[in-house]
Amino acid sequence: MNCKQCGGQYCISVVPIFETLSEVQKQEVSQMITNRSFKKGELIFLASDVNGNLYVVKTGRVKITQLSENGREQVVRILDVGDFFGEFSLFLNRPLASNAKALEDTEICMLKGSAFQAFLMRTPEVMLAMMRQMSEGTRQMNQEISGKRNTFFYPR
Repeated sequence: MNCKQCGGQYCISVVPIFETLSEVQKQEVSQMITNRSFKKGELIFLASDVNGNLYVVKTGRVKITQLSENGREQVVRILDVGDFFGEFSLFLNRPLASNAKALEDTEICMLKGSAFQAFLMRTPEVMLAMMRQMSEGTRQMNQEISGKRNTFFYPR
């Protein structure tokens, strides 16, 4: 089902990167959205899937995992309402590197990749907001890996 308005407001209203959109821009983005519901434990996608879409958590929570070399599931991140994922497949046009599973009953707004990329080219403010969020995610992962949760080093 196309998600023009969900529950009286746009699906993207819960996503910080879309806060600055005008009403016309929200309508345009809503035309790119397919709303999907997933039950607790249901897979949203598997590693190696190729789809080039961007996923936004409208309700619920999502677990992103990868399999280690010994076959154990490693949790990469837990996503809440307003978080997005699938951006690597969207921008790199490569198969997905991780699995996504609903941790509870979850609604996802799926943005069609090619249409969303064209939209980003016309709206640099949204592209910059997305880059800021992706950079923050990378910074947080680096801190997790290094064990320095409260320290951030700026290059000189």
